[in-house]
Amino acid sequence: MKTKIILRTLLMSVIILIFNTSVIKGQTTPLDSVIHSKNLEFLSGTIPLHYSARCENRSKEVHSFVLDVAETYSEKGINPFKLKLAVIDSSQWSGFVFPYGFFFIHQGWIVIPGDVDFQKFSHLWGYHPFRDVLKKNLKALSNDPEELLVDVMYKFTVCHELGHYYTREILNSNPPDHWTSEWMASYFATDFLLRYDKEIIQAYDIFFSTFTNEVKPKFRSLSDFNRKYANVGLQNFVWYHSMFQPMIEDIYSAYQEDFMNLFARAFPHTKEPIKYSREEILEILDHLTDGKTSKWVAVMEGRGE
Repeated sequence: MKTKIILRTLLMSVIILIFNTSVIKGQTTPLDSVIHSKNLEFLSGTIPLHYSARCENRSKEVHSFVLDVAETYSEKGINPFKLKLAVIDSSQWSGFVFPYGFFFIHQGWIVIPGDVDFQKFSHLWGYHPFRDVLKKNLKALSNDPEELLVDVMYKFTVCHELGHYYTREILNSNPPDHWTSEWMASYFATDFLLRYDKEIIQAYDIFFSTFTNEVKPKFRSLSDFNRKYANVGLQNFVWYHSMFQPMIEDIYSAYQEDFMNLFARAFPHTKEPIKYSREEILEILDHLTDGKTSKWVAVMEGRGE
């Protein structure tokens, strides 16, 4: 019980970090000090890479992927992603306030665990009780479902973290609550992967459909997610993200990448954050999506088909 409480608290800390990505140019941050103290290997680039030597291959794969994503959305260099990347293995994962295995973006860094495998992900993401079912379902796409799912977790999650940055720093938008912040980050990931790596989205679709079939969540309302956020528990938190994905893909089928700009115009960054009620947010989003948003929220909450 104590372990679960600690994990929930730590996860909450991790996710809160997502929203604090801005760093004054030239400013040294506590995270700079932690990462630089590790004497990591270094690779230069528009987004420099710091990495543990033991996970060199994974580090360079992630670095190449991050550069591809950033270049795609930087508007030909007009709005570059001002980030540094750290890929750190479990032996050097110290000095952080959260356990090994979480991906996060904070103080100008995107920090990635370097050696998470299928079994470790199964505990982190809560699919350990039905991992064999998941592997069986993924065999429709690959003879090595474990390797495929690890690739999915890395690519989708890295894209998701970059989506938080893109929404706030490039589009200059301020999502009005936890829910909109999370699914806009996943919308960004979906946009990139549908255009450049459809197999990852196909595999992710199998993951989330299996997850929602197998998991019986304690919490399923939008109000609970916004009020409790990560404190719904690790598995329930992933369940929410799994329920967001069909809505994202339905909206994407109609609006593609243009929806991100529509969202940014609807919820711009302002000097004083605007507070919206749930009803106001849904009304705005339904106007943008021709009612798709409320339809999928009803499905998530068990009120729809």
